[in-house]
Amino acid sequence: MPPLSTIQHLILPDILGFTPQLLVDDLLDIGYDAITKATEALEQYLESNWLPGRSTQDRESVYAGLVSFQTLLQSHLDKAFDAFELWSLKNVFALPDPAEMPLVLPHQTGLDLTVTEEEENRVMKEIDILRKKLDAQKRLQARLRLAVRLSNARTARSEARLEQLRFLSTIKDTISLPQEVQLLLDRVKALPPAPLPSVAPLDSTKPQWQTHAGYLDWAPLTRRLISTRPLLLLRNASNTPTPNKGEALIREKLQLKFQPSRLDVQDVSGGCGTFYAINIASAHFKGLPMVKQHRMVTDELKAEIEGIHGLQIKTSSDA
Repeated sequence: MPPLSTIQHLILPDILGFTPQLLVDDLLDIGYDAITKATEALEQYLESNWLPGRSTQDRESVYAGLVSFQTLLQSHLDKAFDAFELWSLKNVFALPDPAEMPLVLPHQTGLDLTVTEEEENRVMKEIDILRKKLDAQKRLQARLRLAVRLSNARTARSEARLEQLRFLSTIKDTISLPQEVQLLLDRVKALPPAPLPSVAPLDSTKPQWQTHAGYLDWAPLTRRLISTRPLLLLRNASNTPTPNKGEALIREKLQLKFQPSRLDVQDVSGGCGTFYAINIASAHFKGLPMVKQHRMVTDELKAEIEGIHGLQIKTSSDA
C-alpha cells in the first residue's frame, strides 16, 4: 500500500482523537521501561547471589556485561518498532485516497466540499477583514465607555462646584469687592453652560485651551478659584474684613518693628496669599528717602517675600 498523503495524515488525528505516531511512541516507551526494569532486577540478583566474595575485576566485568545486555535489547526493540510503526501506519491506520473516496467527518456534515481553493481563499480573506473590523469596534467601544465614564465624573465635579458657587447669586452689593475678585466673578458668571458629554476627536493643530477637552479642564479650574474662597468673598461683600493668616503675620511683624500710626495690609491676590498691598505710616520713616523706607519694610519681611510673588508698598512718615 502506498504511504499516506499529507491530507490523510491531517485527517487521521481528527478522526481518532489522537496521533497514531504518538501511540507507537508510547508503546516504544513501555518497551524501554520493561528493559530497564529487567536489567535492574538482574543486577540486584547478581549483587545478592553471585558477586559477594568476587574480585573487583569480576564486578567490573559484570557491570559492563549488564550495560551491553541492556544496549542490545534496546537496539533490537528499536528495529522491531520501526518495522511495527511502518506496518501499522500502512495497514492499521490506513485510509482510502481522498481522490477515490472523499471522507466526510461528522462535524463536516453539510459542508459544500465542491468549493474551489480560490473561493475558499477569498472567503478566508473576507473573514480576516471582518475579524479585524470586529477587533477595532471592540477597542473603540472600550475607549468610548472610558470616555463616557470620564465625562460623567467631570460633570459630577462641575455640578458640585456649581452648587458651591450658588451663593454668588445672592450677593447684591459687589462694589466693595477687590477689583481682581470682581473681574473674576464677572467672568465666571459669563461662562456658558457646560455642554453635554461627548467624545470629540483629538485635534493636534489647536492649542490645548482651544479644544473641547481643554475647555472642560479650564472652566472647572476657574470656578475652583472662586469656590475655594467663599468666606473671603462674603467678608468683602459685607465690609467686615477679617485678616487671613498671611495678612495677620505681616501686620504683626510691621507693628512690632515700626509702631505705625497707620497700617493697612491687604491680600490682593483673591485670597491666594501671593500678592499683598501694604500702606504704612510711621515715625521711623521721618527724614528718609522713599527708597530707603521701602527697603526697611522689605528687609523686615524678607522671609515672607520668599514665598510670594510680590508686594505693593506705600510708606509715609505722617499720621
